[in-house]
Amino acid sequence: MIGKGPAGARVLDGAGGGAAMAAVSAATLFLTVLAAAAGLAALNASARVDRRLAGRLGIQLVDGDPVARDRGAAAVVAALRAVPGVERARAVPRAELEQLLRPWLGRDAGGLPVPALVEVELADPAAAGPARAAALRAAPAARIDPQARWMAPVSRLMHGVAGLAGVLVAVAAGATLAAVALAVRGGLDRHRTTVELLHLLGCTDRQLARLFRRRVGRDALIGGSLGGAAAMLTAWMLGGRFAGLGSDLIGGGGLSSGDWLVLALLPPAFAGAAALAAGRAVLARLARTL
Repeated sequence: MIGKGPAGARVLDGAGGGAAMAAVSAATLFLTVLAAAAGLAALNASARVDRRLAGRLGIQLVDGDPVARDRGAAAVVAALRAVPGVERARAVPRAELEQLLRPWLGRDAGGLPVPALVEVELADPAAAGPARAAALRAAPAARIDPQARWMAPVSRLMHGVAGLAGVLVAVAAGATLAAVALAVRGGLDRHRTTVELLHLLGCTDRQLARLFRRRVGRDALIGGSLGGAAAMLTAWMLGGRFAGLGSDLIGGGGLSSGDWLVLALLPPAFAGAAALAAGRAVLARLARTL
């Protein structure tokens, strides 16, 4: 009832900052939601790469005799195809290997002794042991590398990006709550006389805190929703651009429906936290000054 009167409105306008609070919330939530989207996309990309590479092996056969090298590769492929759980095994054609090496070695790649390469895809990662054993029986000198080992640094990088995004979200939350507390305390100091008058009229500290929570929460929700919506639109547009690159790593970092729900819940969560911070700041300030 007091919060609807002119005196209560003036205190709240001065302390809550109105448009200023909404603008700060919009800017903060824009950056926060973008950081969260980047972190979720990095986790998705890492999980996608891990799943795809967990069931893949690369087998190299190094031999100076190209005939013996190709014969060994054919024997390895035949042995692997007889192993349960091996979905596909193929010897990579030499022309394809030379094309892969050409950006680094230039046109001279065709004249170099290139190892034979056998690609293996497993329907079940548990078949990796029997597949290794079969390949070594067919070609004892074969070198077997899990493809996941080559991508381990990339996976760690993606997890690092996700962790950094989480830190940024936490820092943004802390900065928002600190800004709310400072704004509320400054408003109370500027309108000390009005607050004392409200007390004389029968307004308790908890009632004042409730008024501040409602006002600050509303401003933060309005600004945060606008900033969050702009960030989600930006993330959606960037996601479409990355998907168009055709990269398994970058294109696999799309956001799921659950991720979008998490991003949509950030503005109301921040607004609720700002409202609670405002109420606590009011009670703490009034307990020390009045």
